[in-house]
Amino acid sequence: MVVRPIFPYVQRFKDKRLLGNVEQLAKLIDTNHFETWEDVRAFEEKQTEVLENCRAELSELSVRYEKWTQAVSDYDDYKKYQPVMKEYQALSGLRKNSFKKKHETELENYAIYRDKVKAVMPENIKAIY
Repeated sequence: MVVRPIFPYVQRFKDKRLLGNVEQLAKLIDTNHFETWEDVRAFEEKQTEVLENCRAELSELSVRYEKWTQAVSDYDDYKKYQPVMKEYQALSGLRKNSFKKKHETELENYAIYRDKVKAVMPENIKAIY
């Protein structure tokens, strides 16, 4: 019986972590029914594709997370200006005009943050606010 050196075969594996444990390597070969090196290569390509899909999905979720984090921040600012707006809406006549001059920036910021919050909200919830 001729024993071939294993080194050339080890070089064919891209991920060599499984080669350190014989039980894990045997389990990998048995569960995936590897018969040839083409099977191993196809398995690695499939795993690479799965990993790329996961990374793409993660980057998409990261963008959505940033968007919603910004929306929550805008909503907190919106809530901060709501009491001023409610007080303004409760007034009438000359008191309303003097209140508007006194709290002009708060009322403008309320409108800005209200528009930002409504831009993110679904249509069925916009009627509530």
